[in-house]
Amino acid sequence: MYIMSTHYRIWLTINNGDIRITKPEVEWINDDLAIKELNTKARYTLTCALSKNEYNKIYKQKTTKEILDSLSINYESTEDVKLRKVATLIRHYESFMMKDEESMDDMFGRLQVLLNNLEALE
Repeated sequence: MYIMSTHYRIWLTINNGDIRITKPEVEWINDDLAIKELNTKARYTLTCALSKNEYNKIYKQKTTKEILDSLSINYESTEDVKLRKVATLIRHYESFMMKDEESMDDMFGRLQVLLNNLEALE
């Protein structure tokens, strides 16, 4: 949502993949350089959101689309991953309790995050 609200062209590039430049690099003009910059910013935006361990899994990917597809396969697309996430979240929900020194607002915030995560997996 943040990327969409601040850099919509980067968001489009992340979702749709890099914009291809078909001519050789020596023939590029300013518009081509802007496209290359946009593609690079999209890849950079994705990789900045990753831990070092996750980055090591995708660093060889050449395009934004390849990175996103790789991440999606690992974390969203497979039913097995979704089922494991649901089982983990349900376990957290069932064992949910207020922590020592925690305010009611903090506890409610943690509960709301947990419920939102469960709802997102429907």
